[in-house]
This record gives sequence, structure tokens and C-alpha cells, in this order.
Amino acid sequence: MNEKETHECTACCPTCYACIFDMVDQQKEWVGLTDDQMMAIAEWQISAHRPLIDVIKAVEQALKEKNT
Repeated sequence: MNEKETHECTACCPTCYACIFDMVDQQKEWVGLTDDQMMAIAEWQISAHRPLIDVIKAVEQALKEKNT
């Protein structure tokens, strides 16, 4: 058996067999939006009847800013 066959992780690099979890900083805590931020996005959507896709993009952008 080679190393790939014995490794139990399903998210491994096919070249070096490194587990994806070994490559990611596990210490970083994900940060979500506050209630005020969620309300601001909701009010922004309601005020101009924006399509749902615009709301999703706004939430995505806000999360990216908080988590990078």
C-alpha cells in the first residue's frame, strides 16, 4: 500500500498527499455579521427593492471584509 491508500483524509493533495486541513490555519475564528450589519443590508434592499442577487453579493462582500 502506498501513502495515498493509507491516508484516511478525503481532501488530500494528489501530488504530495498533504491534507487540506494541514494547509489551513485552524486558529482563525470565522467572524459573522452583527445584527446591526444584517439590518443595514436588509434596509438597503427594502429601500430600493433590490433583487435578491444584490443582497447576496452585499452579504458576501461584508463577510469577505470581516474575514480577511
